[in-house]
Amino acid sequence: MNKYRFTFNLPKEEDLIKSEYNIEKLANDILYDMCKKYPSHINKEEIYTKLWLIGRSYSAALERNKSEEKSENIYLKTIDELIKIGKTLDDKIQKLQPIINDITLYSALNVHKEIVDIFHKTTEQKNRSLASKYLHFHRPDVFYIYDSNASYSLKNCVKGSIPSNNSYDNDYLKFCKKAFELKMKINENFNRDFDTRQIDNLLLYLHKNKQNEIEKYKKVFIDKGEKEEACECSEDEINLKVYFKSKEKLNNDKGSNSDESIEKKGMKYIIDKIKETNYEIILRNDQKKRIKIIDDKKKEFEIFIRVHKNYTRPNLSKDEFKIYEENYYLIHLIYLKDNPVIYIIPARVWREESEAFTYSKNYNEYGVNYSQKNMKIIDKYKKNEIILM
Repeated sequence: MNKYRFTFNLPKEEDLIKSEYNIEKLANDILYDMCKKYPSHINKEEIYTKLWLIGRSYSAALERNKSEEKSENIYLKTIDELIKIGKTLDDKIQKLQPIINDITLYSALNVHKEIVDIFHKTTEQKNRSLASKYLHFHRPDVFYIYDSNASYSLKNCVKGSIPSNNSYDNDYLKFCKKAFELKMKINENFNRDFDTRQIDNLLLYLHKNKQNEIEKYKKVFIDKGEKEEACECSEDEINLKVYFKSKEKLNNDKGSNSDESIEKKGMKYIIDKIKETNYEIILRNDQKKRIKIIDDKKKEFEIFIRVHKNYTRPNLSKDEFKIYEENYYLIHLIYLKDNPVIYIIPARVWREESEAFTYSKNYNEYGVNYSQKNMKIIDKYKKNEIILM
């Protein structure tokens, strides 16, 4: 499983916590109990009830298909096909092991493909989502739940190329591999062992949050009388056509109060303050918000500048902010109702992790935790002018 290279955009820990609550838990437990009580594929009524309840509950009903057949006939044909392989199918499902490597993965994918092929035969479409959901309730320790919303979130969390394999349903194959990698990465970074249900809850929670954010930006178009432009985007185009364009409109509407404007204003303020001293700027990178200066004794200093409108946590990449270099500093400028407050913090304070000066293993970043209990420590670094020691 680990032979593929992935990059991760992990959710925040608060998202993991919030996603664990699901109002549908009791309804899901009823479906789990049903499949536990009636696990086999021999009795027509049992199969019909499982297919109907799971499909309807998860917006993946068997009758949602391209076939012109009546709904009742589709169910009967599908049930007949399942009964033909019933004993073999039951045996395969029972012997499956939780996915921990390629061998266990491909065994599960093989069963999923059998169900997909039956659905395709009777409905003229693959119904990979229904197949995954149906099998999940029979073996929740094995099968990840696939649907378009979860897949959309997973692509944002785990990026990487996976070769196709036509022996299986390729979309589900790639989904399961990435879902497993996400599960392992969450365990590694947050010490949380998410099961297949928790992974599904998390992905749907992230998708819902994303949609809420998108709707907020789409409203910008509607408020400006551009309803047609707001509605023309497909879901795959939303990030490009709506999200970024609308966000740009919002920032333009905010004018001088936008984050970008504040950063430019802040950089200028710090540069002007430095020019008032004996320091000389020898290198300036506004894009990275980083400058190099020398004092009158020709000693060099690397300065990382962060500018915010309030006590926001500044982020400093561990790869760039060298805490064992004596000449590295953070200058954090905070505008409180247009009144600038300057914190000048030497990199060495992060050598010993504390509640005030933190390190995030998840994001590989140093930061400052401006909580009330830490202000007594942090305020030691509040300055009225640029002085580096």
